[in-house]
Amino acid sequence: MAFEAGCQTGTKGSGKNMAEKINTDVIYNELVSELVALDHLPGEIISENYLCRRYGISRTPARSVLQRLCQAGFLEIVPSKGSIVTPIHTDIVNQYIFMRVAVESRVLQDFIRIATPAEKEKVRYCIAVHEAAAAPYMESGDLPLAEVDDLMQKDLQIHRCYYQATGKLYIFDLLTQPKPDYSRFIRLDIVGGSNLKDVIGEHHRLMEIIDGGQSDQIESLLSQHLYGGVRRITPKITTSQYKNYFIE
Repeated sequence: MAFEAGCQTGTKGSGKNMAEKINTDVIYNELVSELVALDHLPGEIISENYLCRRYGISRTPARSVLQRLCQAGFLEIVPSKGSIVTPIHTDIVNQYIFMRVAVESRVLQDFIRIATPAEKEKVRYCIAVHEAAAAPYMESGDLPLAEVDDLMQKDLQIHRCYYQATGKLYIFDLLTQPKPDYSRFIRLDIVGGSNLKDVIGEHHRLMEIIDGGQSDQIESLLSQHLYGGVRRITPKITTSQYKNYFIE
């Protein structure tokens, strides 16, 4: 009987801890999504009290969520103020793009070497799906916020095709996890649809390179494609619309 009682006590404690972890994971992931979507702007305070009120939780799980967001780079603790949403660091954005070009160039070169006709058609199909979704906004430049996530996911599906075909989905998942600097930077680039014409043209060029087996042209195209946001956003960083987002 003593053994059974001990098991029951342990089970209850484990269940409570597990429920709390699930709760904080849900809150953390929701806040990350909001931060990436720029629903919380750099300099904004996200406090324990705010989380307690919003989610009906105690200070301990609220503090845990804030600590995780700080560790991930979305927040920083400022003395006498609290947890503040971080600005976007352009140097980190550039370093991330450098890494992505290096990795993705190799993945695409391998894809060109081993891809079956069906795998190439899958890339072509995903490019067509993205273009069809983007077409209504290419001329107007008026991309509703509600459509941004959908277009970004359709864009990612193109890239996912060649990571999957080369057995590199683990790397793809690592590269596409939310990043405090790059993810928000890309969001700024796509908002308003200002990048759609460039991106779609580069997707078509990518398909030409794949069809032609031109592995030697992959790195140049990827540099143009992935650094496109830097070209488009950098001239705007000092403008009133964007300056509060960045640290150069």
